[in-house]
Amino acid sequence: MEILEPGHRPNLPGYGWAKIHARIGIEEAILRLAPFFKPNFNRAFWVAFVLIHLTYFVIRPGLHRGFPDLFRSQPLADTGNNNDGRVVRLVDLIPENNDASADADEEDVETGADASPEMDLKQRFSEPHTLWLSPKLLESSHSRCIPYLMKKLLGIHKAISQHWVGDGFPVRTLFSYNSVPKPGISPFLMLDYAGPADFSPSPYARGVGEHPHRGFETVTIMYSGEVAHRDSGGNSGTIGPGDVQWMTAASGVVHEEMHSAAFTRRGGKLEAAQLWVNLPARLKMSPPRYQGILDAEIPVVQLPGEGGTLRVVAGDFVGTNGAAQTYTPINLWDVRLKPGRRLQLTLPEGHTAALSILQGKLKVDEGKTANEAELAVFERSGTDLAVEAETETTFLVLSGEPIEEPLAGYGPFVMNTQQEIKQALSDYQTGRMGRLTA
Repeated sequence: MEILEPGHRPNLPGYGWAKIHARIGIEEAILRLAPFFKPNFNRAFWVAFVLIHLTYFVIRPGLHRGFPDLFRSQPLADTGNNNDGRVVRLVDLIPENNDASADADEEDVETGADASPEMDLKQRFSEPHTLWLSPKLLESSHSRCIPYLMKKLLGIHKAISQHWVGDGFPVRTLFSYNSVPKPGISPFLMLDYAGPADFSPSPYARGVGEHPHRGFETVTIMYSGEVAHRDSGGNSGTIGPGDVQWMTAASGVVHEEMHSAAFTRRGGKLEAAQLWVNLPARLKMSPPRYQGILDAEIPVVQLPGEGGTLRVVAGDFVGTNGAAQTYTPINLWDVRLKPGRRLQLTLPEGHTAALSILQGKLKVDEGKTANEAELAVFERSGTDLAVEAETETTFLVLSGEPIEEPLAGYGPFVMNTQQEIKQALSDYQTGRMGRLTA
């Protein structure tokens, strides 16, 4: 094997020559460390020489523009063997520098290989290598995955409809599973934002009466008011401000959602959000499940600089696990951000990412702001989101592993085929999903 001699300057973008120079020094040091314990003045001189070169590599002005850039640099793997068996090996952590190529053509490296090997260095620079570091090491709200890649904003979508659900919920539908352009925001199917709306005291309960669901989960987050739930599985409960109801319809459930008796008597403001979450085909016919999660059971994270709060309804935030149990990997965070405060979030690579703004104004990209009852959708690639509140803002962070399966939907049923939809209708009409008791 033949490696580059010190002093040669290969045809590489940016500071590649400095790193090869340092790598050679490291390899020379390794070769000399085997008999290290034998007294030898010349060997001590060479070790000192190598350390000087390493110091030059670390502190060279402008090389990494600070340690955060050093750790965010992307690694470049070994180039491998060329045609004549020689190897040119590069060290990791070569910073990306698209402008540094003018002086690289001044000299060629004589290694016996083709001066223009069949390898796209820019493509190699773009290949990520995963490395987890402590959150204190990086400038972020929580631990991140290297490289430092921002998720690109795909679009901001306005509410697609405004209507009543029963007589108790005036809602704006922020999205449905066929309203967001591809690739969509799977596993999330729909989000209804109810209110804020004032209800006067009433002698009778308002809401939405008996109705079925199959093939997915409904997640109701209460901000004000109270809703009473009961279903054909025998589950029941009342959720108030801050509480969450996570109902897995799966193979089928019949339920009702009404204003609670106390809220009906006194009236007041009602505000809530209901999210539909898809289930993969293998779980669509699993038994139903009900989770009534109280506000006190949901972990709350105080954001840096007293910037606001983040409630971990589901998933994980900086090692804080959410209160809800989920069938597929999902992050559902309920965020309140103060005016002028910024928040940087790290989400899993390849997962869907969207922000549902319920109240306020949120800057989601340079010069782009999402307003009340709007949805900001980001691409799946990348890991980071950076937002800034222009006013006091409440929004939901939706992130999850996409379910890449066909969808067939009809009203309260979401399955994979039209035949399964027909079967769901038949099962409900014939009572196989159960009935509510009086």
